[in-house]
Amino acid sequence: MTAIPPRIVFTNDKGGVGKSTLAQVCYSYVSEMFSGARAIEFDQEPYLQRLFPGLPVTCVPPAGDGGEDDAIWQEFYGALTAGTPLVADFGAQTWGRFAARAERRRPAAEAPCAATAIVVPVTADPRAFAGALRIVRQAPTLLPGARLWLLACDKDGAIALARNAARCGELVSEAQAAGARFRRVRVMDRTAYPLLSMLDLSIEDICRMEAPEVAARTGLPAVHSGRTIASLRDWMHGVTTVLAEIVNDTVMRGSAPQDAGAADFDEDAYLRRYPDVAEAVRRGMFASGHDHYREHGRSEGREATLRAKGVQGACGPARGPAPAQAAGSAPPVRQIFDEQAYLVDNPDVARAVAAGEFPSGYAHYVSHGRQEGRPAVLRPAG
Repeated sequence: MTAIPPRIVFTNDKGGVGKSTLAQVCYSYVSEMFSGARAIEFDQEPYLQRLFPGLPVTCVPPAGDGGEDDAIWQEFYGALTAGTPLVADFGAQTWGRFAARAERRRPAAEAPCAATAIVVPVTADPRAFAGALRIVRQAPTLLPGARLWLLACDKDGAIALARNAARCGELVSEAQAAGARFRRVRVMDRTAYPLLSMLDLSIEDICRMEAPEVAARTGLPAVHSGRTIASLRDWMHGVTTVLAEIVNDTVMRGSAPQDAGAADFDEDAYLRRYPDVAEAVRRGMFASGHDHYREHGRSEGREATLRAKGVQGACGPARGPAPAQAAGSAPPVRQIFDEQAYLVDNPDVARAVAAGEFPSGYAHYVSHGRQEGRPAVLRPAG
């Protein structure tokens, strides 16, 4: 089965929670993983479009209620069904407009959502809690099958202090009931923002620069530039690790077999991964692990191991997970993944890439190889 590209939507109607910054890092990552990745930003002023010149980034100004809204959202639904990776940045109040339109037009009939993640950044602000709660309540109906992720954008422990707030408890309780996953990301150091503004480059491009170049282009002291770059790289690594997990999970969910006769489903691997299911099958509660997956596992967020077409996969000899990339850990950042070494070590994957079944060895590794225990060879960072 060919890996299905992910669709990642960043949204919270509260402005200033970090949606565009996270969308920028995610688009950098997805563009490295897949060819032809597209981004759509719903905002008055282009931000991603300015940072990624020459790449397929569309800026869509928000519209009021009316007929023009349909044209705007048709572009979004078209991107969901286009078969290419998508990162969408819903600016402030965009989810509310989307929900109003979606409730009228039933989007589930227009776009598949299995390979979609809805990422909701939350800060310690009652309005951010309220915006997130609205999404948690509406998303399962408006984009059924999509996975919800709540990202606590923590600054000085403020999220922890806000946990006792009634609205925060309500959000956590309802998000858990909706099957959401929770992660925490550190807020970027405030000293980095002037640097971003002066250079007007993507964070990834800035992280590649050295202190003397930054100092020469901004006029900032070299020592200050060096410290800021180091802090930015550290932040970028932490955020990319979280986003890589989200992208990988989304690819796996989208690649999961959907019908009872799916030959790609690896029954033995699923039962080994979930002993409770194996016990239920042994007792006759389910005819097979695949029956459990179709009836319950997929909605519970359980992952299916697949036998990829033309690739030996989990049905071949067990190889054991690579020590540095154990199952369940985030995949390595694309820039340090040794593509050539992975293809040489895995000639079946090389053939699948040549046949167009995967865009790259890295895409195979993220969607299948890690679960199959194939080790990744990493280049030294930097």
